[in-house]
Amino acid sequence: MVLRKVVGLFMVAVMLCTTLITVAKHRAERAAAAGLQTQEWLFDESEPDPTNPENYTMYTEAGGLDAECEKVSGICGIIAPVDPSSSPSDPKPLIDEQLEERIEQEDDSQNDVFLLPRAN
Repeated sequence: MVLRKVVGLFMVAVMLCTTLITVAKHRAERAAAAGLQTQEWLFDESEPDPTNPENYTMYTEAGGLDAECEKVSGICGIIAPVDPSSSPSDPKPLIDEQLEERIEQEDDSQNDVFLLPRAN
C-alpha cells in the first residue's frame, strides 16, 4: 500500500516536470515564431545566476553591449527577445535552452552572450 502511494507520487512528480518543460519549450518556440525583436540585456553582477531572466535589465545605451563588455570571462549581458509574459513596465529576456547553455558555458561564439569585465 505504501509502495503504491510512493510510486503514484513519483509518477505525478514526473508528469508535472514534463509538463513544465513542455510549456517552457512551447513559449520559446512561440516567441521565435512570432518573430519577437531581440533586445540587449545587461546582467546584474551582484546576482549569482546569469540564467535567471529576473537578473537582467534592458540595455539601451548607444554603442550597445559590444562597447560595454570587454569579453574576457563572466556574463556581462545577452541578446534575447522580450519574454511576452513579462510585465511591460519591467520586461525580461526570454532565455531558451540553447541560450541558457551558451550562458552557462560563457560561449560568445553566437554573438548573443557578452562577457565581463565592463569597459567602464
